[in-house]
Amino acid sequence: LLGSVSQYVVEQSKCPVLVVK
Repeated sequence: LLGSVSQYVVEQSKCPVLVVK
């Protein structure tokens, strides 16, 4: 779980546009 959450945060930092959508 923690690993998945960390990866999710990293993805947000990489693609903030996708996060907004």
